[in-house]
Amino acid sequence: MTEKKRKSLQTAYKKNLSGMFDNITPAIEVLLNETAFLAGHLDELKEDINKEGTVVEYRHGGGQSGVKPNPKVNNYVSFHKSLVSNIKQLIAMAPDKTEKDALKAFMGSRG
Repeated sequence: MTEKKRKSLQTAYKKNLSGMFDNITPAIEVLLNETAFLAGHLDELKEDINKEGTVVEYRHGGGQSGVKPNPKVNNYVSFHKSLVSNIKQLIAMAPDKTEKDALKAFMGSRG
């Protein structure tokens, strides 16, 4: 994924999420930015993992070689946990049930 495409996704995610709030406080703004960042990077990590696989080969000096877990899988899991946590915080800050349902739907679409 190119940087331009990731930034475009982040902008779209932020726009979708921010539309659910009438009044965006600084705390909500930070969460929206972080959530959009995580969502964009999760898409990129998912693409990389699909291309490279969950296990990658390695070669070290001295003739050592083999396979190891793809470190991007750990990054994906960590980013996903943070994304879910951010969305839960946004749900708690949402002004009414409609916005909460929309945030829950967004969270479900990211899985």
